[in-house]
Amino acid sequence: MKKKFTTIVVIFAIAFLFGIGNIILAQTEPLPPAGEKGIAPPPRPYRQAPFRKFKRSKERISKKIELIKMWRLIDELNLDEETAVKLFPKLKDIEKKRQELEQKKRKILFSIRRELREKNPNPQKLSTLITEFRKNRMELANFLNRSVDKLDGILTVEQQAKYILFIQEFPREIKRILQEARRGERTYRRRFLPPERRRERP
Repeated sequence: MKKKFTTIVVIFAIAFLFGIGNIILAQTEPLPPAGEKGIAPPPRPYRQAPFRKFKRSKERISKKIELIKMWRLIDELNLDEETAVKLFPKLKDIEKKRQELEQKKRKILFSIRRELREKNPNPQKLSTLITEFRKNRMELANFLNRSVDKLDGILTVEQQAKYILFIQEFPREIKRILQEARRGERTYRRRFLPPERRRERP
């Protein structure tokens, strides 16, 4: 049962990650005859999909990352189907709250940078922002501790230990994947875009 469940998750993760679903649908559509009057021959793949189409929205990327995370958790924690069904709704709630705290932290840091750019930064305002940052940092630390406690009764002690390591290492893995994607983006620009457009952002 676990093997079948894991296989299904992996298939969906890979399909969404690489857009295989759209490719498969495209393969089933017959191409028009190249020689018919008024019908142009099918364009080359990179002409058919301009570079701007390679840019993914933040929401879509987040969903793909969550699918990868789900797949990795099943593998790393050796989850069976019953445990996974209990675990993932909990993790979804935990992730939502974490993102709210992270967003608050980004806003505080943005405000600090903006104030420091002023010719005469306001010490009182900076002091308030520093206090908010410290409070946010404590909230994040306490939240992460509580989030592990919420997994009691769902995960074994060994699985909880693996989960703690996973949440520390997974962001670094995603960062590496995104860096590789950016290198691929630069390669695409060098190969397919005219020289005058290679430095433009899509």
